[in-house]
Amino acid sequence: MNVRFACLRWTAALLLPALTLAGTPMLRAAEEKVAEKTEAKAEAKPAAKEAAAEGAKKDADRRGPLPFYYGKVVAPDQKAKIYEVQEKFAAEIEPLAAKIKELQAERDKAIEAVLTADQLAKIKELKAEAAAKAAAGRKPAAKKAAAEPKAEKTAAGN
Repeated sequence: MNVRFACLRWTAALLLPALTLAGTPMLRAAEEKVAEKTEAKAEAKPAAKEAAAEGAKKDADRRGPLPFYYGKVVAPDQKAKIYEVQEKFAAEIEPLAAKIKELQAERDKAIEAVLTADQLAKIKELKAEAAAKAAAGRKPAAKKAAAEPKAEKTAAGN
């Protein structure tokens, strides 16, 4: 069994540097391509930059974001078409979203009707605590949680 581990260690010791060196030319080529692209962007004509800025402003005037990751892939004319599709479906989605909110409110009332007064009071208390924690931020709560085990260890050690 020890022979297997020794073989694995030697194999890893030999292969890892070889794989690292094999990837180096690819990384250099990628860095060169990025450098070329940034130089090409810097050399672009000022008029073309202004036209692109105006087009971007017009797109920014449209309401609603693009779906995730689309902004990095689609062309400006495709963005305009996507915005049109979003506007078309937004007219149909808005009434449905309002209906969903109404149904959720009815559901919540029906659930609360099942609970006792003590349970409702406890839930309101828990919600208030959660809201206070959210307002205070998560970082202080994490520090408190980290500090509590230390206090317990010192109390247990004494």
